[in-house]
Amino acid sequence: MRLTIRKKLVLAICIPLVAAYGAMLLGERVLNQRVALADARTLLTEIAARRAAELNLELAEAEELVRALAVQLSSTPELSLDRVRATLQDQLRAHPDIYGMCAAFEPGVFPEGRPAVHGNEGPAASAEAPPKRHAPYYCRDSRGGLRFVEIAEAIPHFFDLPWYRPAKLHGRPFWTEPYFDAGVGERIMCTFTAPIVREGKFRGVLTADLLDDRFLKSLENVRIANGYCMLVSASGQFISHPDRSLVLRESIFSLAERLSNSELAAAGRAMIAGRAEARRIDGGRDAEWLVFAPVESAGWSLAAVIPEAEILEPIHAQLRRLAMLPAAALATILAIVFVVSGYMTRPLQRLTEAADALGRGDLDARVPEPAGDDEVARLSRRFNAMVGDLKTNVEARLRDEAARRRIEGEMNAAREIQASLLPPSPAHDPSQSFDLFALNVPAKTVAGDFYDFFRLEEHRLALAMADVSGKGMPAAVYMAVARTTIRACASPERTPAEILSAVNRRLCEENDGGMFLSVFFGFYEPASGTLTYASAGHNPPYLVRAGGIEPLEPTGPLAAVFSEAMYQNGRRRLEPGDMLFLFTDGITEAGAGRGELFGEERLEQLLRTFAERPVEEVCRGAVDAARAFAGGELDDDATVLALRRTR
Repeated sequence: MRLTIRKKLVLAICIPLVAAYGAMLLGERVLNQRVALADARTLLTEIAARRAAELNLELAEAEELVRALAVQLSSTPELSLDRVRATLQDQLRAHPDIYGMCAAFEPGVFPEGRPAVHGNEGPAASAEAPPKRHAPYYCRDSRGGLRFVEIAEAIPHFFDLPWYRPAKLHGRPFWTEPYFDAGVGERIMCTFTAPIVREGKFRGVLTADLLDDRFLKSLENVRIANGYCMLVSASGQFISHPDRSLVLRESIFSLAERLSNSELAAAGRAMIAGRAEARRIDGGRDAEWLVFAPVESAGWSLAAVIPEAEILEPIHAQLRRLAMLPAAALATILAIVFVVSGYMTRPLQRLTEAADALGRGDLDARVPEPAGDDEVARLSRRFNAMVGDLKTNVEARLRDEAARRRIEGEMNAAREIQASLLPPSPAHDPSQSFDLFALNVPAKTVAGDFYDFFRLEEHRLALAMADVSGKGMPAAVYMAVARTTIRACASPERTPAEILSAVNRRLCEENDGGMFLSVFFGFYEPASGTLTYASAGHNPPYLVRAGGIEPLEPTGPLAAVFSEAMYQNGRRRLEPGDMLFLFTDGITEAGAGRGELFGEERLEQLLRTFAERPVEEVCRGAVDAARAFAGGELDDDATVLALRRTR
């Protein structure tokens, strides 16, 4: 995304404002959130404590009643079933919070035929009849009256039930875990049991059943901003919960395990330990606050639960209302900044459009100069002046480029003409008695070096190589003159020395430019392998034999310098496999610009390495090695020629 100055200006003003407003709203949110959570914890704590106190009072009253009645029954000298039943009915009518009461006795406490239990009577007195258990139970019915059930007949093995056996084993009053009383009460209840002990001997128990439906439903119907209350037993089992599928079927610990919530499990441990606390339960996306208080009489815990989102929703609503005013102010500021920035950046936009047009090659692009002398006005005037200067310079460069291309065209044409003057390589030998290859590489488009070979007679091949002083077009022109002169002076009747002398005289006569050259000229006779040659100051060629390399030293001075210069003939015989290698100083002086020359030693080493390779590979290898040594470009014209006798 491209950010214009206008956009940057808008962002530079709006971002700090948004950041400041955001920081203000964030601070307000954090502060209000803390206050709201503290108030919610206080409210939930009050609700949980109040409900727990109400339940604890109800349980404590029932507990005290049962304890007192158990003591009364234990101390009554003569106790009859009729009196026990009457007492149970009277107490239920007097205490509407108790659902049911039961007095369950050991066998033989009421022998058959004897209506009373005396203090000095024991089981032996009932020898006339088999011992019988009695457990009269009264509970409320649906019409508001009382219903009688003989537990000993309805549940013959009641002495194994959890509200009876622990009292007989331990002799202490206790609250049972909540349970569903199937077969008798058909409801959820919790029983307080007190043992009946007479003369140090366990005689039975007195029980009271609580947790009426009204209290449980009142807990289930509590709604605190979409929160709820729940009641947990001493073992963590749900006694009351809005989700009835959890009641008496799961505990807070099994629910925590199913939800993989360690915080809920920790809260459950605190609840059954009898602590009163407020805890945040993180349920992933939906966190809740759990506030609980103990019901000390039964060891239970009553908890109030509310989603954190419900607590914070008023805060969020308030923040949304608070954010409307800054948003309106920000929108107004944004509109003003947008309009003002457009006015300020319009000249820059025009300047940008003119620069784009200039980039597309429009040298007539101009920007209207704004009034005033501010930075934009000065920049506009400078841009217009720069475009005018650029147009002038480009037109001049175009003229120079056109002239350069014309010269390049002429130089390429000259190179083609020069190349046409050189004989094609490799040379064709009808007798197949030798191989010959030559290569000319100019430092510029055209070269001052040249090679030449041609037959003077059927049995004689003329070889020539020359290096004209200088480079470029003057050297190329003089090269053409020298080649023409050499061919004109070459004759079977003359020796190579005589031919060079004639060439030297002619070039001296027409050398107004002060040019000179080195020349190697020779006759090679393929049949005998005889080489007769003369050298006018040329780099010594190499005769590469199986036994080593022999340089052929010059036999006279440079040509086109002294008209009276004299030259001597040299003679060598090439055996089959021997090779003659001619070259110009463009090979050995490669790298002069770097301060180190390729030199004769490297060339000789290369010739030893390439001694048995084809002559074309020898020539190209020498040129490539010199070029690589010079860093990729030759400093001078380079010409090489290799001739090998094959038989």
